[in-house]
This record gives sequence, structure tokens and C-alpha cells, in this order.
Amino acid sequence: MMVTKPLAYLVPLSNLIGTFFIFYGFTFLMDGLLEGLPLETKNSFKRRFRISLPVFMVALIPHKILMEINKAFETEELSQKDLVYFKENTPCDLEVFIHVAEKGTYAFGHVDIWFEGKIMTYGCYDESTFKLGGLISDGVLVEIEDKEKYIAFSQSHLGKTLFGFGLKLTKEQKIRVREKIEEIHENLYEWKPKSRIDEEMGIRPEKPYKDYSSILYENLKGKFYKFMKGPFKTYFAMNTNCVLLADTIVGQAGIDLVKIQGLISPGAYFEYFNREFLRKNSFVVSRTIYYDLEGQRKRKLSGRKW
Repeated sequence: MMVTKPLAYLVPLSNLIGTFFIFYGFTFLMDGLLEGLPLETKNSFKRRFRISLPVFMVALIPHKILMEINKAFETEELSQKDLVYFKENTPCDLEVFIHVAEKGTYAFGHVDIWFEGKIMTYGCYDESTFKLGGLISDGVLVEIEDKEKYIAFSQSHLGKTLFGFGLKLTKEQKIRVREKIEEIHENLYEWKPKSRIDEEMGIRPEKPYKDYSSILYENLKGKFYKFMKGPFKTYFAMNTNCVLLADTIVGQAGIDLVKIQGLISPGAYFEYFNREFLRKNSFVVSRTIYYDLEGQRKRKLSGRKW
């Protein structure tokens, strides 16, 4: 009907959009009210709903910033030391990573977390179960113990830049996060990519592995798991995706990014954490841009596409 009679729906649509931005403005008002409270008091609050911007408005925010960083390095307005920011001189307890690359589906981003010595990343890592080009597949959770090696692999193999937001948690928050991870583990069983199976059987491949899970195991020796039941048993890019799994864990710390529309994009996560970092009194205490300057230059010289 909106196509045949657009003017009839113009006013109701305008009212709807206006109402949305009024409620969206309330989130900033709430942030202002919480700003004056001690950090311990704010962290004691339970999760609350936050109306975030529509997906199409935030989906490519990390990609846009990556392009700006590339341009800044090209004009020598930026150096590597400008990519690390700390509000407090204290180590973080949990780090949220938002991945982004210049081209392809990675331009929309990926999210994973680091907590107590382990990277936890969820996604469509079993290519044999792909449907609709990987939009739907078996959900696979991977745990990797070497954070620095994982970051370097993501940069070199996929040409990614990672935005890391460090969170300082209270003792109670760490307990809740730990308990949620243990709860997730109760619903997992081990799954082995082809490179792991070949390694255990003593088979040397004639050609390099092409599937990402095999390459990931070959380089990082991570532990791969699938879900026995529940929403994460099946990965779906538009709902049960990497962001939802990360938010299920990080949300135990009281983070209030629960999207009413049922979809949280990597861009929305970036927009939230970046805004929290810019606030004086928040538990986001650091922001690090893991940018492979040398790799970016080599790719531009070679014309390599990712």
C-alpha cells in the first residue's frame, strides 16, 4: 500500500520515526543520569533495554573508521602509538574484539571475546553444513589460548583490523561471566576439523587445506565445539550469530545492549562500546586498534584482495 499510496502513509511513518528517535534520545538521558553515580553502583544494576540505531545505520561504522585509519596512515597523520588508548592504568579483565576488513563479508564485521586467558569465537566454521552460502550452518564455538597469536593470524590470513575494548569488571561480574561460560560448556561436545583428524591419524595433506576451520586449527591449535541443543546449535547470520553469543557472555557484566529488534550487529556493538569508552565513568577502560600497518602496505602494493 505504501507503494501505491505513499502520501497516505507519510505522516504515520514520520510519527513513527520521530517516536523512535525520542526513545533513542532517552538512552542518552539515562547515560547522563548514571554518569554522576559511582562505578560500583552502576555496575550493580541489572541489564536494561537500550534502543540502538537501526542496523543499516551502524552496520558499516567499523569499516568506515578503518578507511579513515588507512587514509590517515597514508598522509602520515597517524602513528602506531596513536592506536592505543587507556582511561586507567590498569589491565582489563575482559576484552571485546570487533573485527573488520576492507572487502567482502568481513566489511560487516565479526565479534569475539577474550576472558581469563582464552579467546572465544563463534561462527559458521563447519563448511560441510553451509546453507545459503554460509548464512545458515552448524554453530561452532572455538577457544584459543594465545591471544596475541590469534590477533596476528586474523591480521595476516584475513587482512583484518581488530578494535579491542577492554572492560574492568568487579568480582561479582567476573563470577557471573565465569558461570555463564561454564553453563555454555555444559551444552557442548567436541568437534574436529579435517586438519585435526588428519593430524591425529598421521596423514600429511598433499595440498594445503582450504576450509577455514582446518587452517585455523593448523595455525592456532584451538579447541572446536558444537552445541547439543539450544539456539546456538544452528548458526544464523541474521540472529544467532557471533554477536549474540558474545553478548550472552559479556551481558553478565551488566552491559545493556539488548536490541529490541532481536538483532545486534558488530557495528552496533562497536557504536556502544566506543561511546562507553568516551564516557568518564564507565567500565570500558581501554580501546586498542590492532592494525597491521606493514601488512596493509604490502597488500596495496601487490593489489591483493581479501
